[in-house]
Order: sequence, then C-alpha cells, then structure tokens
Amino acid sequence: MVTQRKSGRAAPYIDELKSLVLARYPDAEFEVEQIGPTEYDICVYGDQDDMFDILEVTSERATDILVDHDIFIHVLPLGHRISTS
Repeated sequence: MVTQRKSGRAAPYIDELKSLVLARYPDAEFEVEQIGPTEYDICVYGDQDDMFDILEVTSERATDILVDHDIFIHVLPLGHRISTS
C-alpha cells in the first residue's frame, strides 16, 4: 500500500475512505496525492472485476466529507498498475 502527501486535516478522512475500500477489497493498493489546498486524489489499484463498485462503496461518504468539512476527495478506481520497468 503506497500513500503520498496527505494533509493532517484530511488524513482521517482519507484513511476512512481507504478503510471502506479495504473492507471489500483487502488487496487494494493506494496512492494519495494532494492536488489543491483541500483537494485530494486517492488512486485505487487492484484486480477486481468491477473496479467501479469502489465508487458505490465510497461516494456517499466522500460527499459527506465535502459538505461537512470542505475537503474534496476524489476516489479513482484505476484497476491494474501499469508496470514501468
């Protein structure tokens, strides 16, 4: 599991969304990147048949985090990692 650059204020919400994914997809891997002052991408990698099920698992909570805490977290199901070697 890879995690990059997360802000202290957003960290518990990022961890919460990752936990929701891991509860259903324990082999998922993540990369987290801050793309704005209160905006983050969580890239989710794995070999599940339907990676977009991850959006179903996380979208409601991500919306709550945006509305309640003004932190915009994109959860991006990307499937398999592409090897660069």
